[in-house]
Amino acid sequence: MFVNCSAGAYLFISHGQAVDDGCHAGPDRPSFSDRQSFCRKMQIKFELFKISNYICKCKLINVTMKKILLVLAATLAIAVSASAGDKPVTFKQLPAAAQEFITSNFPADKISYATVDDDFIRPDYTVVFASGLKLQFENSGALDKIEARNTAFPTALVPVQIRDYVKQHYPEAGFLEYEIGKRHYEVKLSNRLELTFNNNFILVEIDD
Repeated sequence: MFVNCSAGAYLFISHGQAVDDGCHAGPDRPSFSDRQSFCRKMQIKFELFKISNYICKCKLINVTMKKILLVLAATLAIAVSASAGDKPVTFKQLPAAAQEFITSNFPADKISYATVDDDFIRPDYTVVFASGLKLQFENSGALDKIEARNTAFPTALVPVQIRDYVKQHYPEAGFLEYEIGKRHYEVKLSNRLELTFNNNFILVEIDD
């Protein structure tokens, strides 16, 4: 059974024991968008499992119809699993909002490659520049994450409230990652601290 946990994580309960889904704290902790994607897939699979279980137990459905519905449910489950691959796309194939964001903020930067993660329900896009800078966009083209591999990225892309907090408390640190969640913002600094702010830009978590 899956149990909904904080920070978009799920735990799988097996024989009375909780098994970590990999969304743990520490240096190997997946990003928020990765955890969201993982949890969306797991939630879909769990819902398909519940549907299959209902079909098997329902006395109002004849045997032939049960077989047909179970095959359809299994096909959907396979489609969810198979949709996890990244497919290359061109700049023109990116959502219009993503194209505009890149043109406005990185007009001189050369794009190394772009991909779409066909997430079955809500695909997202990744753009990697020759400098190593990586951008992630939602299916709508809204910015989801900025990740710098070697050097800090322009701070103007981070909300001023977060910039002011970092400037006041960590004046020597630059921004390596900036991630936008539905109810919070996450930043990773060059001093390796990870800060989480709520929608009111109040610091709610520090991870080193």
